[in-house]
Parts: sequence; structure tokens; C-alpha cells
Amino acid sequence: MAAYPYFVLFELLAPLLEVAGLITVALGFGFGIISPSLAVLFLLAAFGYAILLSLLALLLDELGLHRYRRLGDLAAVAAAATAGSTTWRRWPRRPSSRTSATANSPPGGGSRGGGRRCATAPPCGAR
Repeated sequence: MAAYPYFVLFELLAPLLEVAGLITVALGFGFGIISPSLAVLFLLAAFGYAILLSLLALLLDELGLHRYRRLGDLAAVAAAATAGSTTWRRWPRRPSSRTSATANSPPGGGSRGGGRRCATAPPCGAR
């Protein structure tokens, strides 16, 4: 119940505010209020900031946990973080009716990585 105001303010109204912003920017370009060169610089700064935050989060993760043993693995994750900051995360897909909450879970049901961890009463195969 305490989270309901958050969902109304940010999750429900966010698409409406985004569409209003897109219309405002389009009108600004149409009436010559927004400078195209300044808009390109702002767009580059926004994407650069998103990439910087992603790479800094990856750096902190690597400094603290040392997950990646090979430099190639770290480079692949850095490339994915960079691509995720600039491409597909900007345009979310609608979930299909075939997906479930466990579709993105790792094999074995652990929080990270595979392997079975069955120290509790139910057998590993029982759910």
C-alpha cells in the first residue's frame, strides 16, 4: 500500500510525460526555438553519461567481486553495458503472454549462475 503513490506518480504518469516532452521538443524544432547543434550536443552528453554510469558500475563490481577471469570476458561485458545504455533498453518490449516470472531466472534457480542448491526439506526436483 505504501508503494502505490510511487507507481501512480512515476510508473503510470511517466509515459504521458514522455509523450508531452516529445511533442514539446518537436514543436521547439518546428518553431526554431531549439538549436539543432545544441540538441545534438545534449543528446551526446546524455548518452555519454549513461555509458559512463554503466562502465563505472561495472568497474566497481569488478574491483569488489572479481567476477571475470579473462580480459576478453570483461571486454564483452563492457561492450554489452555500452550497448545496453544506448540501444535496446531505451525501447522496452511488451511482455508476451508466454513469458513468466521465471523466464529470466538462471539455470538451477540460484540467484547468480547455475548449479543446484538444495539444502532445504523439499527435494531438488519438487516445486
